[in-house]
Amino acid sequence: MIYMQNNNSVKFLKFLRFVHFREMFEPFKKLINWIMYGSIAKKRSNVFQLIVLFFAFMLLSHIAACAWIALGT
Repeated sequence: MIYMQNNNSVKFLKFLRFVHFREMFEPFKKLINWIMYGSIAKKRSNVFQLIVLFFAFMLLSHIAACAWIALGT
């Protein structure tokens, strides 16, 4: 297990988890549909897209910060 954590190729394979990025937002979509029941579908879609945009920005900021730290070390 320790060998797997220190292996750089295994760390690179962890990035493949981003393939399932869209699936992470399914609970948010269901929650928005439940809260905004009866609202216009376009409005619900816009709120969902805003949430996805916010979390995508946070994720990319986190990756950039990790890259910056890795560059400094």
